[in-house]
Amino acid sequence: MWRSLLKISLRVLWKDRFYAGITLAGLAVAFTAAIFIALWLQFELKWEPFLQDPDSVRGIATDIRLPTAKGFHTLNTPSSLREELDAALGDRITTARYLQETVVMAVGDRRAVENVGTADPNFFRVITVPFLAGDPAHALDEPNSIVLTRALATKYFGSQDPMGRTIELQDGTGRVTGLIDDLPDNSLFKQGAYVAAQSAFSFLSAGKSSTQWWDLNAYTLVRLLPGTTHADLSPVLRQLETAKYPDDETSGVRHHFEIVKIRDAHLLGIVYGQTRDRTSLAALGLIGILTLGIARVNFVNLATARATRRTREIGVRKALGASRATLTLQLLVEPMLLAIVALLIAFVAIELLLPTMSNLLGERLEFSVQREPLLAAGIVLSGLLVGVAAGLYPALLLSRMTPIAALNAAGRSGDGSNFVRQAMVMLQFATSIALIVLTIFLQRQTEHARAVNLTRIAGDPLVVLNDLQRLPDTATRQLILRRLADEPLLRGATGSSLVQGDTKQTLSTRDDIVPGQRTTFSVVRIDQNFFPVHGLKLLAGRNLDDARDTQEDKLDTAVISTSAAKLFGFANPRDAVGRTIGGSGDPTDLPIEIIGVVEDFPLHTVQESMGPTVFVDRPNRFRYITVRVPGGHLREGIDAIERIWNDVAPSYPIQRQFADARVEHMWRSTQNEADVLTSFALVAVLIGSLGLFGLAAYTAQRRTKEIGIRKAMGASTADVVKLLVMQLTRPVIVANLLAWPVALWVVQRWLSAFADRIPIDIWPFLAAGAGTLVLAWTVVIGHALAVGRARPSYALRYE
Repeated sequence: MWRSLLKISLRVLWKDRFYAGITLAGLAVAFTAAIFIALWLQFELKWEPFLQDPDSVRGIATDIRLPTAKGFHTLNTPSSLREELDAALGDRITTARYLQETVVMAVGDRRAVENVGTADPNFFRVITVPFLAGDPAHALDEPNSIVLTRALATKYFGSQDPMGRTIELQDGTGRVTGLIDDLPDNSLFKQGAYVAAQSAFSFLSAGKSSTQWWDLNAYTLVRLLPGTTHADLSPVLRQLETAKYPDDETSGVRHHFEIVKIRDAHLLGIVYGQTRDRTSLAALGLIGILTLGIARVNFVNLATARATRRTREIGVRKALGASRATLTLQLLVEPMLLAIVALLIAFVAIELLLPTMSNLLGERLEFSVQREPLLAAGIVLSGLLVGVAAGLYPALLLSRMTPIAALNAAGRSGDGSNFVRQAMVMLQFATSIALIVLTIFLQRQTEHARAVNLTRIAGDPLVVLNDLQRLPDTATRQLILRRLADEPLLRGATGSSLVQGDTKQTLSTRDDIVPGQRTTFSVVRIDQNFFPVHGLKLLAGRNLDDARDTQEDKLDTAVISTSAAKLFGFANPRDAVGRTIGGSGDPTDLPIEIIGVVEDFPLHTVQESMGPTVFVDRPNRFRYITVRVPGGHLREGIDAIERIWNDVAPSYPIQRQFADARVEHMWRSTQNEADVLTSFALVAVLIGSLGLFGLAAYTAQRRTKEIGIRKAMGASTADVVKLLVMQLTRPVIVANLLAWPVALWVVQRWLSAFADRIPIDIWPFLAAGAGTLVLAWTVVIGHALAVGRARPSYALRYE
């Protein structure tokens, strides 16, 4: 029986290959898009895939609320938190601190700066990474122990066994005690090597670990041992909040330790560089469902349209004795066959396109049936369900008709089925229009914010020298800065504690600035060249001067931002200049003498405004050097920077980055999302257009006789074209009216996350509506012209 059903299905599909081809193309494109979204969601939702018992591994996040400034939420905690947790719950939990740092590594003549993770000895008991060699329980027990990944081991030792070998570090010698595979991209702990926290260079080492509880410098990781729950940790953390932050009640500042699953940390906005959240992933999943839904609607629409052409066949077969079950099965086999073929095409397309899409996203997506059998089974099952859902309605409708009813209804379609098909067209295009509107706003906002950030660094290129903490002392940093500033091939150099795109802030909360009010503001340490090098103009007052404004023991001479001037109670920037504020509270809080006011400019993440900021002259306390290089002599300028660095600090490889590249990196995730949404909007429009194309062909064919009569009665070709075009235009117009309010609501929600955002104007909605309308006309008009130009005698030749 199955062989007969398959043979009949193939014969029917070949005979009706026009509709079968349209359906197959739409399904294949939709399945490809849906599979890609499923892989992306799996990548984002299954971080740390190597963890054993992942639900027992937690991180402690710090949530700080401030009275007059935006607080922050971070996975970093005070270094001493781990010791307090061990003291309270040591026999019920395993804890470890973790910090990403940069270190100079050298083996023989090979020397490079590497990103490493420094961690406590228990790290690999908490984060259970499979080892290729070595003992994970004791790999980091000894000072300067190093666990290498396969990639870094190959880089320094080639094909030789790295175990027991030594690596020169910037402050000592390390010994390789373990070897692991490279961690996947969806891990917070992906580094080239892991070094014991006792290493001389590490901020977690003995003597360097901060005992000040407002210094958040490390991840605190916890593995809950059997019998221990989340609830056992909470009382200890609440006690620590009260004991370590006794001023919270009166200051208005609130410190809160939060327990999070480490696999979910990247979705909570608490990890630097990870900007995706659950909302964006839910939106991505919804797009996948909608794309597949459009294909299914398209499938059902064409299937019900084709069903009216098969009533005569069904009537004859029932008259010859075919049972309802047999006919239902036959009518289900055909769409399922199409769905299976479309799935096969989609799997091939995924294999071909996945590398390109991975490069677009900057994330390594992989698809393997062996490693992810449940995902593969779910994809296949979803495809089959689409086939069943598309074929079930026509199958049940036709198989229950009596032979006489089927033969009488041959070639006719009632108003009810026409209404259903038009409703499906509306649903398809409403989804497509909403996606187009979202895409336009997403791309415009992305470009706008990038332009705003890049405008601030326009002109000759800015080169940022990173991670100056690696240098041995302040004198070395100062010497490099002075030589760069004096180099005639360069146009200026400045040191600062913060550069654009950095999320690390120094916050000050004081009650002696504005009477009766706690004020919180950022403090940025700079030198006198900061504003000239960055091309920033003072709105009032003068610039800092290293020779006269560095008085750390008496008062803070400062330039403040516009928003800080408003916070401090000055209506006009000029009113702030020359004023000395503060100094009547805590003796450690020096008075602030305001000598200038500078305009606000983007300094942190792209979504945030600058916020109240105080710039103080601290030329000996900076983390970055920014150099302005002549655009016409870029190569010579870069060579000069590297020559000066190598003269002063030859043992420390330079790490440099163009400032505009930092901005581009900040925007990479948002731009990737915009590009992907654009792709899926185009996919949705393509699928909807295929369905409309097939439906237009069906409509023209079904109304051939009617059009012949109209032409015989004097209707022109233009009248016929107008009739058919308007019939399929109305659903598209209604789709616009349905899509616009939904798109407007989503756009408003998304744009609210940006401090500097574009206005919501009408033209993207009109452009999406007009574009879909023109596309619908383009798709329909070809069939309308073909039917309108046909001779009436052809349509009425059998009458």
